[in-house]
Amino acid sequence: MLMDILLKVIGFHWDNRIHARNIIARIIIFNFLTFALNSSINAQMHPAVAQRFDAFEQAWLNEKDAILRDQAIDQLEPLFLAQLTGQTGKASEIIDRARRTLLKSSNSNDWIDSLQTNVEKLIIDPEYDSLKITINHAYTPVTAITKKASIDFAIYNHGILASEFSIKSLSIPYTGFVKISKLSGDIAINWRIHVDGKEVTILKYPCLQILSLPNLLKRTLILSQKRAIIEKLPRSIGRQTWLFYHDCLSSHLDGTSKKFDLQIDASIFDKLELSSPENITSGKWLIPTPNFNGVLVLPCQGIDKIVRVVLPTSFKAGSSAHPLLVALHGAGNSENQFAVGHAQQFVSRCSQNGWILACPRNGICEDLQKQLDSWLGVATGPMSILGHSQGAAQALAFAARKPQGVKAVVALGGSGQIGDGAEYKKISIFLGIGSRDIASNAVTKLATQLQELGVTSVEFHSYRGVEHLMIVQAAIDDIFEFLKKSLIHTTPS
Repeated sequence: MLMDILLKVIGFHWDNRIHARNIIARIIIFNFLTFALNSSINAQMHPAVAQRFDAFEQAWLNEKDAILRDQAIDQLEPLFLAQLTGQTGKASEIIDRARRTLLKSSNSNDWIDSLQTNVEKLIIDPEYDSLKITINHAYTPVTAITKKASIDFAIYNHGILASEFSIKSLSIPYTGFVKISKLSGDIAINWRIHVDGKEVTILKYPCLQILSLPNLLKRTLILSQKRAIIEKLPRSIGRQTWLFYHDCLSSHLDGTSKKFDLQIDASIFDKLELSSPENITSGKWLIPTPNFNGVLVLPCQGIDKIVRVVLPTSFKAGSSAHPLLVALHGAGNSENQFAVGHAQQFVSRCSQNGWILACPRNGICEDLQKQLDSWLGVATGPMSILGHSQGAAQALAFAARKPQGVKAVVALGGSGQIGDGAEYKKISIFLGIGSRDIASNAVTKLATQLQELGVTSVEFHSYRGVEHLMIVQAAIDDIFEFLKKSLIHTTPS
């Protein structure tokens, strides 16, 4: 309404007003991303939305028909705004519709796509708790649920089928209780739908993950007592990480966990129990090992920085330095953007090249590399920075502010600050943008400015038919070719 009034005041005719409103909305969003360089946005992508987007990415990459790709991107265009404004249901609906376009699927079973299964608690005591399962629509589907639909659940304990149960006549919303008194440890719940007696292909969501712990009350009480001791220890990576894990555990137990809280499994619970104040003080808790993939909390310049760290298979404590790739997520995402789901490609490719991958939550801090070096017991380097959207702006700003030690910058779907001086001009810079991205003109202009400044190596890649959120997967091959060229003389043998 306010946008329409504004357009009328400045003289837009009604026929042009809708188009102008869209342009202004895009400009506002882009400026928000460009200037929020040091923002600490905590709105993370909801797991249900992330799972749907992973499935869309896979379908999009598998599809070779450019026209069909373009049609799917047309459907996906409103997603970015829905994600930023926290409209989880709307975002889910947009992605599902776009994926059906790619798969040439009709809307006749869109009620199946819209289903969302949840459990009341992620951590339960098998002696006292029943497993409460709910099924609901993430959004209002076009078609109604068929009366001949049923759903089968399979419960796995440590990867072995433990039990099954069925809902013969499915109605939404559904709530049911399952007793799992004989099961302990990690539990996974899978589900499938039948219509008219035939199994219907549905989006392959990851199984619901539950942790069943006997003597839960006693064990959590002991951990609370232990926390009082650990809180008195000097500030360190071990101390901050232990407290973060315990906070996440507590939030899961009391039902206040947020969608970006750490997923708690049996191994994390064991780590909390087995760690000792002596190990934390001596730095022997959470020891870096090959293939380590976990969340650390680094006490960076007085501010705790949550960082997902992934070590390559070739990592050896005390070995020669491994190049460090710092990956910065976009607004509405998290430290998992480059390490979980379809983004596992980044993990595997970094490992193949012997690089350490560090994915901070909410931007980079000045001494992040120094903190990692302290934990690893070996100097990392050189450092490259990759960022998407808001993360691209943060990556460019960091390189402009502190070019020493930065070997390369990869900016995807975002523009930002330019530096100066001899050190800055030595940095290799990769700019990737989709032809349908709201930031396309700004990134194209940035590439010209960097070349005119005399930056030694500037690569500009524009991807036809790609919009803002798809740029990461569309550019992945070019990204790693660029990084390998930039780091060719520094990768450990």
